[in-house]
Amino acid sequence: MLKHLYPIVVNRAWGYIDKKGNIIIQPQYGRAADFSDGVALVEVDGLFGYIKPDGSFLIEPSFEYAEDFSNQMAKYKQATRWGYINLAGEIVVKPEFDNAFNFSEGLACVENAGRCGYINRNGRLVIPLKYGAGDSFSQNCAAVEQGGKWGYISKRGKWIIAPHYMMAQGFSQGLARVEVKGATMYINLQGEIQIRSHFDWPYVGAEGEAYLHLQYGRGGRFSEGLARVEMNRKFGFINTDGEQVINAIYDDAHAFVEGLARVQYNGKYGFIDVDGCWVIKPIYNWVADFKNGLAFIEKDKQFGYLDKTGALVWGFSS
Repeated sequence: MLKHLYPIVVNRAWGYIDKKGNIIIQPQYGRAADFSDGVALVEVDGLFGYIKPDGSFLIEPSFEYAEDFSNQMAKYKQATRWGYINLAGEIVVKPEFDNAFNFSEGLACVENAGRCGYINRNGRLVIPLKYGAGDSFSQNCAAVEQGGKWGYISKRGKWIIAPHYMMAQGFSQGLARVEVKGATMYINLQGEIQIRSHFDWPYVGAEGEAYLHLQYGRGGRFSEGLARVEMNRKFGFINTDGEQVINAIYDDAHAFVEGLARVQYNGKYGFIDVDGCWVIKPIYNWVADFKNGLAFIEKDKQFGYLDKTGALVWGFSS
């Protein structure tokens, strides 16, 4: 079983620790990212490559710019154009796109001349470049914009939910949020309108069915059964029934990850559980989401990692 490793920075050089705070890969890189698909993106002398958990290079630094692997594919940039490589370091897609996005569910959104489409992991364009914008696939559909309106397509490029929305986001846990001229519209998979109302940023079921009546402002995607919503410039959380389960008292809030959500209260960040109780009190200038049991934090321009008890595993005095 592979160890989980976490990037650290010491005197502007990046390396990696294990979950106990032991340095496994000595700080030596100009930049370093989290491990994804078993490899981590690092920068050496201005070029990007990928290392394995033992610190050896799987793909030598040779790219002007690259990003993390997702679905065993990573996008890279050459001059102003984007392409993709696989975990063997082979160029699957030459740098031929103006813009490119991560693979999700086997497809990636790509863009040329202001038009978006989707390629598969072989680099073949399976959905033509005909949309004004596109989101990643989730739950077998993707939100796309055509003619100024958003709808949802299948992996074959067929409309699942016709483009009627001024804004649409990807599905998460069977729910998505849409907007039509400031009003809610709930439709089914056949595009039939089920409910009209005048609430902002609604959530609709995965088949387009009416699901919730919300009277909140900005909201986030559902994660672990909850979604953040804004009320009077403060953030709280609702459940999938639309019930407010955590009061809107936070200056900022993010999705639940590994059972905890990072929130800002009185200008400082900490973590709450699904009941809205403080697990780690808000004393930090900034925190990242928990990943494999640790969270990267910053306090008074010093960096470290916390475990879920709030104990400092690495940093500050390390």
